[in-house]
Formats: sequence, C-alpha cells, structure tokens
Amino acid sequence: MTDKMPNSLLITGASSGIGEALALHYAAKGVFLALSGRNAERLHSVAEACRSQGAEVEEQVINVANEAAMMQWVQDLDDRKALDLVIANAGVGLSTSKERSLHETTKQTFDVNVTGVFNTIHPALERMKERKQGQIAIMLLSPDFAACRGLPLIPPARWPLKAMAMLCAGHIGGG
Repeated sequence: MTDKMPNSLLITGASSGIGEALALHYAAKGVFLALSGRNAERLHSVAEACRSQGAEVEEQVINVANEAAMMQWVQDLDDRKALDLVIANAGVGLSTSKERSLHETTKQTFDVNVTGVFNTIHPALERMKERKQGQIAIMLLSPDFAACRGLPLIPPARWPLKAMAMLCAGHIGGG
C-alpha cells in the first residue's frame, strides 16, 4: 500500500452526500475524476465545483444496475485514463409504500446497492489486476434497521457487499 494520492478516479453516486464530498476531496490540478449520479443538475454542479479546484472532470448520468452500460463506460474510462481508484458509492435507501411494494423495493435496492456495485467494480478490477495496480472502495449505505413497516431494506443488501469486498481484498496486487 502506498500513500500516493490517486490521479484517476471513478466515483459513483457523486451527485450528493458522501460521493460529492469524496469528489471535492480528491479534486485538484492533475487529477481526473469520472463522476456519475442520477441527478444531472446536481451532478453537473459537483463537477463544476471540482473543475474550479483544477480537476479534469467527466460527468455521466448512468444507471449502475445497467451491466452493459457500466461495462462500456468503465472500460472506456480505463482505456483513456487508467483508473487508480474506483469508489462504488451509489446506493439507495428505499421504503415500501402504497405506491411501491416490498417486491419492488427489494428489487430496486438490490439492483442498485448490490448489482450496481458489482457492475462498477468488476470491469475495473480485472484491468487493475492485469496492471497489478489500483484500488477499489465499496461504500455501504447502512442504517441499522430492517425492512418492516415501511423502513428501508438495507441490512440484507450489505451481506453480499461484505462478501464481495472480502473476495476483492488482495486481488489486484496478485495476493
């Protein structure tokens, strides 16, 4: 592990919250940031703030649950700017309601919070392994309550992410 700051980063969920804070933290002259989010207006605002700090920024409104789109985008980014750090931060905390059933809530939560993480890290992970260089960070949206009586379905979505993170540990450097 090195203390060198990454020069080329991908951050999903960058239009607000932790993703926005991470983008602003890493934004600097000589740094390339690929930022994605669901809200184009907020994402553009974050991208502009990062550009004002000297970073080169590419912004992309993309559904992390769309495997083909994410594969294409991540590989294209990595072809142009070998990614040093990929931060899978996109996540949703949905509640059931009269408009959204438990089935719909569960499916959308897992699509974004689990499948979306896999779709973000997998294309980069294989390339980083070939280079024997790079880092993956998986952020977890994790309120400590379960899906009942309309509360978000989060804890079950964390379990496969923890397993995914454990499987990735040491994978890039050949460990």
